Amino acid sequence: MRKILVADSANITHFMVERILGKEGFTVFYVKHARDISGQINQIMPDILFLEPEISGGKGRKICEYLARRPETNHIPIILVTRVTDTNKYNMLNWPGVQGILRKPFKTDIVLEAVQRLNLANTADFENLERESDAV
Repeated sequence: MRKILVADSANITHFMVERILGKEGFTVFYVKHARDISGQINQIMPDILFLEPEISGGKGRKICEYLARRPETNHIPIILVTRVTDTNKYNMLNWPGVQGILRKPFKTDIVLEAVQRLNLANTADFENLERESDAV
């Protein structure tokens, strides 16, 4: 069982990730505040972290740095989920552990492709990316 932690202040992000990746066999967990991320990671040890950089007043980068310093968490790939349009301005792709950026609102196929690029899922689960994935 693959586990994903969504750390985002908006409930809709959790709902969308769960709707998209739950169908692919992932179990999706959710935290709404930065203060809860470390405890939830220690408890479930997710395979992927979907992180809103703006969570709890912009603590996303500090969370990435913290996770990258810890040997028990530095292997967890991070996908940033943001409304920021100019991510280059904040150099987000170079934050520790960040493997991708999804801009809100995101489409199903984009989420599936981001996860597929991480090579964590069984490739058979992603053979049908062309399906009606934009129906979200």
